[in-house]
Order: sequence, then structure tokens, then C-alpha cells
Amino acid sequence: MTAIFLFDVLADEPDTGRSDSHRMVQLAQFAGKLVESSLADWRRILDVEQEIGSLEHITPQKLVDVSRSVYEMYEAWAREAEQVLSRIRHFSSAGYPVSRSEDLEDAYAKVSNRLALTPEKISRAIEQVRQGLAIPMQEIRDGLNARIRAGR
Repeated sequence: MTAIFLFDVLADEPDTGRSDSHRMVQLAQFAGKLVESSLADWRRILDVEQEIGSLEHITPQKLVDVSRSVYEMYEAWAREAEQVLSRIRHFSSAGYPVSRSEDLEDAYAKVSNRLALTPEKISRAIEQVRQGLAIPMQEIRDGLNARIRAGR
């Protein structure tokens, strides 16, 4: 969990007589700690998801429930990461880089893409495969290769 509220309080602090540049450097350093915290939270979710994926004998219904829980962890993380990112982008654009901000941007993009696949969509896709409504990968590959050869 990050300390976004604490950051906002510090960023709203009235001028203490120090140079604005010094204050911005200090806030950027604190923002770097927010980034580190957010990345650590993301790694913990990844670890949990990997552990769950290695469990055996999970019933299909339980798997849906587990998938929903993991999805919700990612949603909560993304909301918080978005708040951190909105604050640190200001520093980068003002010439005060925040440590590992690009790593957080990348993690946020990955999680955003991950969230596009809801547990319900995944369940429907699995059911379609079970019913034989999927196109085999070899058929897709052969079709793409045929298009490439035809275009030459």
C-alpha cells in the first residue's frame, strides 16, 4: 500500500523558505518510494497468481472464484498505481525524474492489458474450446502463411 495521501499533504506544504528546486528534488525522491512500494505490491500479486497457478485439484467453480479474486487484486493495484503515476508524471515533465517511474509505467500497462481479459471472458473462452468452437492454431498459422505467399 502506498502513502499517496501523505505525498499529497507534503506536496501541498506551504513554502518553507527553501528553494523550490530543493523541495521538488525531495518530493521526487519521496515519489520514488511510492513507485517502489507500488512495484513491490505488483510483484506480490504476481507471486500469488503464480502460486495459485501451480495448485492442483482446483474445481472449475473454485478456479472461477480464484480468478475473480486475483482480477480484483489487479484492479485495486491498477487504481492505486494510476494515482501514483498521475503524481509522478508531473515531476518528470518538470525535469525532476522519479526513480523507476518507467518500470511502474510498464507494469501499469501490463496490468491494464491483463484487466481486459475478465474472468468471465476467460471462462467463456474455455467453454468454447471444450465445445470445439475454437480454431486450431495450426489452421490459423497455415491461413496466415497462405496469405503471405499469395502477397508475394
